[in-house]
Amino acid sequence: MINYTEKGIWLHEEIGNQGHSLIEKDGIWIASNDTAVQGIIDSFDPLPFVKTAKRKEVKLEAAKRLSTIYDFVDDDPKRALSFYEFSKDIYLSIKVSSRSNLQPRLQQYKDIYDAASAAISDIDLITDWEVVSAYDVVATPLWP
Repeated sequence: MINYTEKGIWLHEEIGNQGHSLIEKDGIWIASNDTAVQGIIDSFDPLPFVKTAKRKEVKLEAAKRLSTIYDFVDDDPKRALSFYEFSKDIYLSIKVSSRSNLQPRLQQYKDIYDAASAAISDIDLITDWEVVSAYDVVATPLWP
């Protein structure tokens, strides 16, 4: 019998990656191999997966906020995220000494970038996957 502990979708992906299956039927967890699947459940750490997903959420929120400054930013999340990464590279290529006197739009970008960077740093410090999972990327960072 499986003693199931919720650890997110990544646990189920890992079970499948290791050649096993786990399904719930009428409140009972049924595994392809109870011993092997229980071992996967017991040893699985979702924290790295949750942090990666939450970092991406922060970047998507930053991209959404950039679209209020730059009306040409696409609403498609994948393209908006690409724009965020591209503009981050442009901003980081500006000499540090030149960053003190930024044009207004670039200053707005810097403020969004700084808020996203701080949020990602906060997420990286959290050691509980459920706390990371609950991190609200819209309300928690100090967005400009």
